[in-house]
Amino acid sequence: MINLALAAAMALGTALAGWWAVPTLGFLYGMWRGSAATPLSASCAAMVGWGALMAVNWFGGPTVALSQLLGAVLGVPGWILPLVTLAFPALLAGTSAALGSALRPRSSSGFSSKPAKRFS
Repeated sequence: MINLALAAAMALGTALAGWWAVPTLGFLYGMWRGSAATPLSASCAAMVGWGALMAVNWFGGPTVALSQLLGAVLGVPGWILPLVTLAFPALLAGTSAALGSALRPRSSSGFSSKPAKRFS
């Protein structure tokens, strides 16, 4: 459920603020979660969010024709460009979430999350 909410936030943030919302939200997500799986979660959520935006444009605009035209200009098949487009937010969100996770402040309460050692 968190990943779906993050994907919606990535899509909405991109629609409102542009692509800069993806690394910003990824960083904040990394600061909040801070687990080892956080970069992968953020990457997948960014891909789903941008995939939803692309699907809306795919059916409502000339995306297919543009993809084929750009593919011909670049000398690659037209279906490669949407995949590369999805890789962009995944890399942005994943790396910024990893940075946010690494910079996450540790517990300031003085208590460790590790179990205490028993005295022998």
